[in-house]
Amino acid sequence: MNKRPLGILLLLSLTALGNADGKKEAIPIAAIFGLTGRAATSNTRHLKGAQLAVEEVNAKGGVLGHPLDLITLDNESTAVGSAEAAKKAAAKNVAAIVGASWSDHSLAIAPIAQSAGIPMISNYSTNPKVTRVGNYIFRTCYVDTFQAGIMARFARQRLKLNRVAILFESGSEYSVGLSVYFRKEFDRLGGIVIAAVPYLKDSLDFSDQLRQIQEARPQAIYLPAYPKEAGMVMRQASKIGVRVPFLGSDSWGDTMVQFLGGPVRDGYEVKPWSPKSPNPLNRQFVLAYRKKFGEDHEDLSGSALAYDAVMLLVDAIRRAGTPERAKIREALEKTTGFQGVTGPIRFDPERNPIKGAVINRYKNSTTSSYFTTVEP
Repeated sequence: MNKRPLGILLLLSLTALGNADGKKEAIPIAAIFGLTGRAATSNTRHLKGAQLAVEEVNAKGGVLGHPLDLITLDNESTAVGSAEAAKKAAAKNVAAIVGASWSDHSLAIAPIAQSAGIPMISNYSTNPKVTRVGNYIFRTCYVDTFQAGIMARFARQRLKLNRVAILFESGSEYSVGLSVYFRKEFDRLGGIVIAAVPYLKDSLDFSDQLRQIQEARPQAIYLPAYPKEAGMVMRQASKIGVRVPFLGSDSWGDTMVQFLGGPVRDGYEVKPWSPKSPNPLNRQFVLAYRKKFGEDHEDLSGSALAYDAVMLLVDAIRRAGTPERAKIREALEKTTGFQGVTGPIRFDPERNPIKGAVINRYKNSTTSSYFTTVEP
């Protein structure tokens, strides 16, 4: 029997006459995020960014006359759950996938999306391996090599640090990768990483690691950790008298103060975006997000990146003139000059966006404040 590719079947279904009531079929897009479990605190907001974009597109008549149908899939904050969600997305014959946020999750989704020929745009997965899976995999955030290098250069050149320690989560692609990239760049610039100390996933007691670092007498501690662990580390560091600044990754966010139990004494984090960006599209996004969801949250980086991921797909579908997956992928790859809320986006040969980064600071505060922008 003659079998048609899934992308062709999708195209045929959408170019049919439509429903009995005359309405055109919706273009299905899967949104895969951790809505339960460890990633839920941040990922729930990321999903809202995608939902806002879909709502705005549909309010303006959809794309090519078709509304978007955002199919939400919970990956349960695990790699296994991410793979299962990807299989469900493929079974639902979606035109594209938005997400996941965490690199470990996207690394589980990407091979399935690539094999099925489904364009995938991760909003917040920064591990370089994600897009290397194949030519159907894209992202709207920078990669870990870039963000870790930015923080290393900031520490060495702006803060004038010579001796830094690293505290990282062993077994985490994200945390381990950032540690390696940071160390490489800091060493290249003439600095010294005097200690690189691991901790296990779901650790609650970091006192042994912190005492080991304290004995090495660093000028700062690089901590590429998720909010819970970052907050707990800072709280325990304060109790044992560690007084040096912490340097963080884009996984930090203001939610870590819930686990710290008070203000951050001194710290810097890398972010792909700031609500204080003068970009007019950015200002519109912030106002629309807060109006729709009633949230006045400073840490909307992942939400803004998810919003841009949806809008990139819409732009690609329009330029392709079809919701066929292969054509969407081709259009995405040729993107130039796309104006997103997180800034202009174009892709390098590995389908990573070329864009700048923001450094935020915590200084005896429970929320971060914009400090500087570092261009690529």
